[in-house]
Amino acid sequence: VTYLFEGEMDHADSLGVHETIYPGDVNLMTAGRGIVHSERTGPKARAAGQKMLGLQTWLALPKSYEQTDPAFSHTPSENLPAFDISGVQMRLILGTAYGHEAPVDLFWPTVYIHVEAEAGSQFDLPQEHEELALYPVSGRLEYDSTPVEPGQMAVLKTDEDKQTVKV
Repeated sequence: VTYLFEGEMDHADSLGVHETIYPGDVNLMTAGRGIVHSERTGPKARAAGQKMLGLQTWLALPKSYEQTDPAFSHTPSENLPAFDISGVQMRLILGTAYGHEAPVDLFWPTVYIHVEAEAGSQFDLPQEHEELALYPVSGRLEYDSTPVEPGQMAVLKTDEDKQTVKV
């Protein structure tokens, strides 16, 4: 999964896909039984001296799909659900949460949300998932009275009825 906050990147692969990803878009590549790919800064972005900030996350396929056909999908940001929870702006990148569903095909239930929140705000986490984690890209979060700093991942307890994150 590639998700950018800033900048742009060109994807090319052995399936013949050539796609530029921009901030807020989602690229999902399924390796399956094999794919070769590259991701590069395109010539125009390189000439402009762009800054790039994003996340690239690897998701394991369920064992029964490990040898599936390789695939690639690109979802523009305007096709992703964007909504507000308790004054906090959210964009659903993958999966389901808060009654919304991202239009990205997956092999397993998941949730991946881009959250933008002002300092001092708080929000409750979605409750329909077995596993949850927080990863602040910038700013500081607090979960269960524990600070979570940028670049740290916090794996959360999921046995509680209501889980609140403080920004």
